[in-house]
Amino acid sequence: MQDKYVSLDPANEESNAKSRRSALYSQRLEEARGGELGVLMGGQFFLTASISTWAALKARGHSFSPFGASKLPLLVKIIVPGLIAYQFGNAVAGVHTGSALSTTHLATQRAKIFAGEESM
Repeated sequence: MQDKYVSLDPANEESNAKSRRSALYSQRLEEARGGELGVLMGGQFFLTASISTWAALKARGHSFSPFGASKLPLLVKIIVPGLIAYQFGNAVAGVHTGSALSTTHLATQRAKIFAGEESM
């Protein structure tokens, strides 16, 4: 993997600092919200909810083939519960592994952090 280009020209120093602050801010915010565990738990919850919904619809006699525009409402009935479950799983991971204090600080001081006036 190639690292990001960093110019040694002093004229570009401010631009490089802003870029580094932005990348570090995004990383810290994701970690404060649960990090990679949040994404993994959300994905697992999404799959579980979607498959459960699909099985319930299939048991009621709904057919998904042949695929066509008329089947779109059935797909929405599967995807929406999955998305809700993803958000729930991500929130659960954030509560248990994240930091509400860090999330609040990063969210409220965003402009100052990007300007370099406030530390992360």
